[in-house]
Amino acid sequence: MTLSIAAAHTYLADNILQDLAITSPIQTSIKKAHKYFLPPAKAIADLPCAMVTFEQRTVVFGPALLHKPYTFHIVIYAAKVEDETGPEKAANFMDALITKLASTKDTLRLGGTVSLIQQLRGQTPETLNVQERGGAAFIGLDLFMDVQITTTPGYSA
Repeated sequence: MTLSIAAAHTYLADNILQDLAITSPIQTSIKKAHKYFLPPAKAIADLPCAMVTFEQRTVVFGPALLHKPYTFHIVIYAAKVEDETGPEKAANFMDALITKLASTKDTLRLGGTVSLIQQLRGQTPETLNVQERGGAAFIGLDLFMDVQITTTPGYSA
């Protein structure tokens, strides 16, 4: 697997978020995991869904290793805000995501595309929140996941 942010993005969307499932308060799963954020005015067609983007943090050019840290911004839209079970669905997606990320060595390394997931945290002050998109309000999760891609730079050889 290639050590790149694009490969990590693809693995996160396709292998972690796509089909992420919960059984309470109803049995459901992520219908569509978008590899990148949709335009804010675009309506969400499939619920529950997830979107991902990233922030490049400070790259460290070491003598033998190149450290490329990133922060993924993950938003899970669990339900429309009118759905009374929306908060419980979102809370269960939080537990399901943590369990899936920690399930194997491959998932903890996003399929080998990163050296290691460093941490997963929520938006402050509320991880479980209401977000608007495409003229509608949704209940969901606003998460950040720090990862580091470590490679051997060409100048070290």
